[in-house]
Amino acid sequence: METTSQNLPFLFAAFAVAWIVFLAYAGYMSWKRQTLEREVQELTEMATESAPDESGTDAGAGAHPHAGRDDE
Repeated sequence: METTSQNLPFLFAAFAVAWIVFLAYAGYMSWKRQTLEREVQELTEMATESAPDESGTDAGAGAHPHAGRDDE
């Protein structure tokens, strides 16, 4: 039984490292999810702003600096 008690510090270290890796991964995934949610929200807002209005015309038309220009 002496070898079991001698290996306890290594078991504890492996357990601690596994938890640290898991918590770091969970934190990264949480950060990534928040970033993606923000990006989806921004894209949704952009799509809503440039969506055609009720009259059927594009609300964003003319907003582009080259809209209606024929340089060809």
